[in-house]
Amino acid sequence: KADPEAAAAADKAAKLGSPAEQEAAESEMQRLTAGLEALAKEGGRDGPAVADATAALGLKLHRGEAGAVNFADAASVRDAILAELRAEGKVQGEQLSAQMQALVDKAAGQLGEAESRRAAAAAAGPNTSEIVALKIVFYQRVQAARREALEARSELNSRVAHEKNSLESADAARQTAEGALAELATVKALAEEQSKELGQLKVATAEEKEKLMSELQRKAEEAKALGDKAKAVDFTRQFNRVAERLKAEEKSKLMLKEQMEANERALANLELSWDSKLEAAKELEQKRQAVLDKLGLGRLEDGIDDKTPHLVNLNEDPNLNGQLLYFLKPSARTTVGSDPGNDVVLEGPGIAKRHATVDVGDDTNGNTVTITPLTGSTSFVNGAPLDGARVLEHSDRLILGARQVFRLVHPVDAARKKEAGAGGQGADLAGGVIDWGFAQQELGDALGKAINVKVDEEVARERKAMEDRLAKMSASLEEERKNATDKLEKERAALLDNLRAEEGGVHRAREQELARKEAELDAIKARAAKLEEMQAGLDGHVDAFRAELERVEEELRTLMPQVHEANVIADAMGRKEEVKPNVR
Repeated sequence: KADPEAAAAADKAAKLGSPAEQEAAESEMQRLTAGLEALAKEGGRDGPAVADATAALGLKLHRGEAGAVNFADAASVRDAILAELRAEGKVQGEQLSAQMQALVDKAAGQLGEAESRRAAAAAAGPNTSEIVALKIVFYQRVQAARREALEARSELNSRVAHEKNSLESADAARQTAEGALAELATVKALAEEQSKELGQLKVATAEEKEKLMSELQRKAEEAKALGDKAKAVDFTRQFNRVAERLKAEEKSKLMLKEQMEANERALANLELSWDSKLEAAKELEQKRQAVLDKLGLGRLEDGIDDKTPHLVNLNEDPNLNGQLLYFLKPSARTTVGSDPGNDVVLEGPGIAKRHATVDVGDDTNGNTVTITPLTGSTSFVNGAPLDGARVLEHSDRLILGARQVFRLVHPVDAARKKEAGAGGQGADLAGGVIDWGFAQQELGDALGKAINVKVDEEVARERKAMEDRLAKMSASLEEERKNATDKLEKERAALLDNLRAEEGGVHRAREQELARKEAELDAIKARAAKLEEMQAGLDGHVDAFRAELERVEEELRTLMPQVHEANVIADAMGRKEEVKPNVR
């Protein structure tokens, strides 16, 4: 009554078909229902979901809506059941538990049996399958209603348990509150009594406080003498409370006095030390500024603005990359080196005392930046050795010595190239990141050219050498095969001419000799086939040789900056040694 769809299915199933069709459909439905109930009961948590998927496929089977599912093929039915489960979100991924796999196999078997029975059931009449389908719809709706009722009952039980716990908690809270109220009444009476005593103490003088103490002590002794223990205890308690309050009051006054004296001393010390702290801070700032000035990182001078060319450090640690800016003097010369007298002071392997000069032109020549190496220094620009004066452009990379790496920032040059459409150093090298690794790769590419690893030439040389060896081997083998063939043919002709005239033993010896010659010819043919195989594998060998040479080239690009640094350090230490890469 509550489910119109279920009622309609049951009513239509009852009215459809003949008695024979009804009987056949009921028999089939009982079998299907028994199988579905077994799946739901034996499958544990997964049972109801597998039973629902099986019922859905049974409905498709009896209504002829199987589509691509072949119910006679167990694998096809298993895939269809898993598809139903995945569509309902009951199965995640491809891996199934052993229990789920067993349930799916059992359900597939039940559907296969239903398929085999369908033809026999259809013999009772054409309406049998539709009646079974309607009964399956009614079964599905009933099962859904049962699950909803179970869920509602479980939720109701949970609510009842929660309400019961709430009632028990409320009862316990009530009892606790009653106890607290009783205790609060006692505390309130005591507080009122203490408040009264405290009020008396606040308005009393020292003599009155002493008199109150004596009075309480006298009353306690009188009550004790009269045998009234309750009053004696009460007066004694009052006496003790008053005594404790007087002690606390005296202690509080003493602590307050000590705190005031400490604050006065601290204030005096602060006033005395402020000037000395200010002087120390000024001295520290002066030392800091002196160090920055020494390194060429000091305060901005007159004439330096956002258009001034400057060097930005590149570091292999990304956190230290771009942290130092060295402004170049406008329309003047900036000296670079390890000597403290330079404008930019650098330290590290390969940095000469006077390493290089950087000249910045005035506005009339477009603020050109020119770097000139000094005698005994080693520098690179964009990976190429710096042998003489060179005009730098925006984003050029400088390597001074072995480890000091910089990028030139030239705002005027960048703006000029942007207006001209050049984008300034190829829009900073087509948007690539100019960092320590990029500069080192440039250096490695440049230094690697000194090593004679030319891939195409080496590959061509290797191919020609192999082709020459193969040609020589082929010619030798062909000549050997021709001689052996001619010799064998001559001996075979002679043997045929003398076969009839010779005796049996000699005949056998001739046959053995002929067999030996033929074996030699077969060996020559095998060697020829091996040679052909070697010729076929020539391209593969050459490709492998090329790949190996390219790998060596790539390793050299990475290795050469380290070789350069090692040589710079060795030279700085005065050691007459040179590090060279060894390519084998």
